[in-house]
Amino acid sequence: MPLYAFGSNGNGQLGIGHREDCHEPTVCCLSADSIASVVGGGNHSLLITNDQQLWTAGACEAEQQGHKSTTPTSVFRRIADTDKDDTNVLPSSAIRVAAGWEHSLVLSSEYALWTCGANRHGQCGRSIMGSTESPTRIACMVRDEETRAAQFLAVAAGLRSSYAITNDGQLYAWGCNRSG
Repeated sequence: MPLYAFGSNGNGQLGIGHREDCHEPTVCCLSADSIASVVGGGNHSLLITNDQQLWTAGACEAEQQGHKSTTPTSVFRRIADTDKDDTNVLPSSAIRVAAGWEHSLVLSSEYALWTCGANRHGQCGRSIMGSTESPTRIACMVRDEETRAAQFLAVAAGLRSSYAITNDGQLYAWGCNRSG
């Protein structure tokens, strides 16, 4: 089944092959099938297929797509593990994604949480505000007793904030907290 999108598209975030706004549902340029979920950020989009492939489109000047390029993309591009030894590469296998204005959260199939993009308000969980080092793996405060692996289960994002739920039901939040 094809994915359709319409609306603001100044950075190609609809993934329809150009950067002009679209007022009618239009088929996205995507070579994947069986889409499991789609999220939209300020000017970028992320999607996961049923086989857990991660795809992105749109703005990336703050590296919110997780690519090393800062050139916007008007078609969905698959994230691939090009260098497994590079800790600054998003996982290609994802089960959940969330998008804020200029940042993204990716929960890998190993339940590891990664962030990428702008961090001016601490929304990417990096200790240096405004840092553009991206992507970053977020350390979990809770460990599974058997595997000793981080166990994040769900993620969400606000405009300039991020949220994660752990396997013991704890909710963690970070980023802009201007209104309490």
